Amino acid sequence: MTSPRTRHHRRPVTLRALAGLLALAMSGCAPGGGKPADKTSTATGSASPSSSATAGNSLPPELVAALEKLPGNLAERSGLAALPVGGRGEPALWGALRTGPAWSTIKVPLSVAAGDTHRDTSGLAISQSDNEAAARLWTALGGGEQAASAVRAELHRGGDTHTTVQHHEVRPPYTPYGQTNWQLDDSARYTASLPCRPEAATTYAQMHHIAADQRWGLGSAHAEAYKGGWGPAVDQQYMARQIGVIAHPDGTRTAVALIVLSPGGYEQAATDLDILAGTMREHLDKLPSGRCTSPSGAAEDKAKP
Repeated sequence: MTSPRTRHHRRPVTLRALAGLLALAMSGCAPGGGKPADKTSTATGSASPSSSATAGNSLPPELVAALEKLPGNLAERSGLAALPVGGRGEPALWGALRTGPAWSTIKVPLSVAAGDTHRDTSGLAISQSDNEAAARLWTALGGGEQAASAVRAELHRGGDTHTTVQHHEVRPPYTPYGQTNWQLDDSARYTASLPCRPEAATTYAQMHHIAADQRWGLGSAHAEAYKGGWGPAVDQQYMARQIGVIAHPDGTRTAVALIVLSPGGYEQAATDLDILAGTMREHLDKLPSGRCTSPSGAAEDKAKP
């Protein structure tokens, strides 16, 4: 953000049912309360049935049970994906919300695509979520379709072969790249590649140094590296999401993607992500984890029982 401000925590509140999620998928956006949007995206999303796991990786039953008991209907308006670092299989998934605008999380592949020549600019885009810095990176890549193609190619290199990067404005004043619809599983899969790829090393290091007022969610759960994005949705609701990596004592790591839709503005959305990330952290030793075994990105997945 260009003008960060301190956030105060609030207790979760009871929400409307899944209809709010469906409305999000079908409608435009209205301003939400709390912190201003990071101005990188429109708010669109869709709901799908809650599931604790997909083929290849799974969440521990204890974590699933704890997540299902969270207050405020979080299971109906949030989502979580987890994958071993270095892994490119199917992430474990939980929650009903599985997609939405990338918001400022798209600044991660944008920064990697721009390369080390622009490391100072990418440092602002990642650590501060500076929108002007991100716009300079986009321009450096050629802008428009050329920049979108470069970011898409970077996503492909990181294992996300599905996402199409937006190159034209869908909802002014938000930037086209932030309007990219990024599936939760694809964002987790891409994140799992970051620690293992030399070309991503600079951006990944910058993800270790996030501005103090943005250290919610994975930041409050002491993630090794992470990046968030946020903005208004429909019916006074607000969306926030994060991608990041959590380190384990044995040296393995877990890539995680979180997303939430809240009726309470930026502060409530950030608090909801605090709750999700904190609950996940309590079951750290059972999360699927892996390690990079070579600079090429090969990894040995460690699926813990």
